[in-house]
Amino acid sequence: MKDAQGRIVAHDKHVLSMKDNNQSGNLESLINAGVRSFKIEGRYKDMAYVKNITAHYRKLLDEIIEKRESGESADAFPIARSSSGRTTFTFTPDPDQNFNREFTDYFVNGRKEDIGAFDTPKNPGQAIGDVMAVGEPASPPCGAANRNVPTTSPTTPSSKWVITLT
Repeated sequence: MKDAQGRIVAHDKHVLSMKDNNQSGNLESLINAGVRSFKIEGRYKDMAYVKNITAHYRKLLDEIIEKRESGESADAFPIARSSSGRTTFTFTPDPDQNFNREFTDYFVNGRKEDIGAFDTPKNPGQAIGDVMAVGEPASPPCGAANRNVPTTSPTTPSSKWVITLT
């Protein structure tokens, strides 16, 4: 990408790949500010994403409503459900478990610099540990068959290397 003067401002970047909008931490403040309708990102998302995110916000909204109905939040004005039904689901909603490009609340709490996922439009995944060592698998015990064990490098997809995590 170049600017009007022809200078390169982004090279090998995904400049239109924004982080996913997540207002979970701002939900009660938005309600207190008078917001009564929320749009949940779902366009071009798969069914699992939409179900998970919808259930996540439903759970958060129910907690806010119940807190206000019980009087636990005495300084906050009461809010009411828009329907008489209840939503149930058989899983624990967790936005981090779906595809996402990391999250941002954009500019709800002031201007932010880090709202883009410019390095990749893909899910960066979740950290599961630190790689402490990479090496060949231990030799099989004496007498054990050692058939079809590839002798490739760790960068070869078909290799059978051991990665030790903390």
